[in-house]
Amino acid sequence: MRLVQVGADALHADEQRTNALILERLDSLAGAGSGMFGDDYLADLREEWST
Repeated sequence: MRLVQVGADALHADEQRTNALILERLDSLAGAGSGMFGDDYLADLREEWST
């Protein structure tokens, strides 16, 4: 039974490391797309969708 618990703990720790890495990479992208579209982009897009 102890072997099963140790294995489960190892898998859990690996999953936590993976999740932390994903969040770190997402955080590094914060703001990367700002300024990509013009000021009126959303208004123009909404207008286009309504027609």
